[in-house]
Amino acid sequence: MYAAPSGSTWQLNEQINQYETELATQLSSYSMIPISIDQVDTCLKEYVNHQRQYLVTKNSNQLAKLQDEIVANKLYETIMTSYPNLNP
Repeated sequence: MYAAPSGSTWQLNEQINQYETELATQLSSYSMIPISIDQVDTCLKEYVNHQRQYLVTKNSNQLAKLQDEIVANKLYETIMTSYPNLNP
């Protein structure tokens, strides 16, 4: 047995139809450029390589900073050992 949609259900269906029509109109106004899987693959590989290089550079900078801190701490220890009168 089929029941006719109630007033609010009918209004919702009308709104859905309007939105679908609007979306279809908007979608048709955008020109889609076909792209091959090879192009997607190439772009993703370039992106991954770029991110990899970014991380290598970032890690190298952090490593250099850590090495500088280690050298500074060793120098401080050497100075404090060599000149105990400088200890606060």
